[in-house]
Amino acid sequence: MSLFQLNEAYVDVAAALHATSFEHPWDKKEFLSLLSLPTTKGWIDDSSLLLVSHVLDEIEILTILVHPNFRGQGKAFSLLTHLIQYAKQNNVRQIFLEVNIQNTPAISLYEKIGFQKTGIRKNYYKMKDERGQFVFKDALLYTFLTHI
Repeated sequence: MSLFQLNEAYVDVAAALHATSFEHPWDKKEFLSLLSLPTTKGWIDDSSLLLVSHVLDEIEILTILVHPNFRGQGKAFSLLTHLIQYAKQNNVRQIFLEVNIQNTPAISLYEKIGFQKTGIRKNYYKMKDERGQFVFKDALLYTFLTHI
């Protein structure tokens, strides 16, 4: 996988990728706004994306995705492995994220890599159910400690 650092040149691709995986995707303007912050770091290739906020010795994963046609090929694992290497090289103590409680493939991946469940955010995600009604879903909080 050839990852490129996410910058303004890739925001159209980033927005298009984000739209393949989220009910309320971020548009080009939102990506540009995030990338204008000195704390935002990101990596992208033709079918996957990882965007984080790196502040002092902590990283928050803002979004991670793999295009649906390329899932199950280890791309998300590779993105997270790249992030963990970056974190260790930059003296990051912990990486954390929120994940939809129903996103079992992502939860399994995070746990396989070594993320630990550290909490829950009630009614964090607003989504449509099978009838098109808005419902709220909980998010699980996960943390990865880089220096154990």
